[in-house]
Amino acid sequence: MDKLIEKLGKEMVSSPFLSIMILNTKNEIVWHNKRFAKDFKHGPNLIGMKCFNVIGSDTPHVDCPLAESLNHDKRMKGFLDFGEQNFFFLTVPLDKEHAAKIHVFLPKEPDNMMVGE
Repeated sequence: MDKLIEKLGKEMVSSPFLSIMILNTKNEIVWHNKRFAKDFKHGPNLIGMKCFNVIGSDTPHVDCPLAESLNHDKRMKGFLDFGEQNFFFLTVPLDKEHAAKIHVFLPKEPDNMMVGE
């Protein structure tokens, strides 16, 4: 079972459907997967950027879910309107200085289609 869980973790991190970043207490991206860079269109490497700058903001969001994860060791989830598409997210505290955010972008209108790689 441990090998299956390890494989699942690797598959999720490299998934073409999940945008994932890890950031520190300064809101700096310290790691991201390829899909995250593609979704946020800032080139292949966003390491060192502030997470809120990636989406065109100069300041962190009010009630930032990542801040909740970092400051209160809480897992968070949400669903937000992101302009042309919606996204569902999860935040996960990793240690006292890092948290991960996992995004799944969704079309505005359900299309009832399955999409593969």
